[in-house]
Amino acid sequence: MEPLHRPINDDFQLQRVDAEVVIRTNTKEFVIKVLPSKQQIEFSSPVSGLHTYQWNAMAKRWEDEADSHDIEGLLTRDLMRFCAGIPLF
Repeated sequence: MEPLHRPINDDFQLQRVDAEVVIRTNTKEFVIKVLPSKQQIEFSSPVSGLHTYQWNAMAKRWEDEADSHDIEGLLTRDLMRFCAGIPLF
């Protein structure tokens, strides 16, 4: 199957191993790790550091334990600093 559009970010790579997703740009690495025993997600970013998220069933989103920000917003902001375009979730 051919992609609909050619890649904008040639150095942008995505790799999934077990319960971990690694997103690599030409110089940085972002890691999203699922912690099934704790029912949490960890997001490690060279921009914003390590954050742990819990599922909020009422809001239907993954929220940070410390300040309740949404993982999607932080991930988007961090990736936009190193990539052309905006991630489509």
